[in-house]
Amino acid sequence: MGIPKTVKLKTGRPSGTACGSARVGANTCETPSTCRTLVAARFNPELKCKHQAMVAAGKPPKVALTTLMRKLIELANTLIKNDRKWIHKAA
Repeated sequence: MGIPKTVKLKTGRPSGTACGSARVGANTCETPSTCRTLVAARFNPELKCKHQAMVAAGKPPKVALTTLMRKLIELANTLIKNDRKWIHKAA
């Protein structure tokens, strides 16, 4: 875990001289589910198409990824509930 560049004071302003939003950590994958979603959005044809359609419709990329993350969690829960395994469809 890295040291944040700026620290918020009780007054609500950052203590450092840097302007803009504070960045804590250099990794864009903050959680394992985010990493899995990024991979799925890149390599799964169905999810890739859904992600591109949402971004093209004007949704911010993070919102589109959050939607895909929820979809993946629902898919995993359904597979576990029905005692099934994932079947990869060849493109």
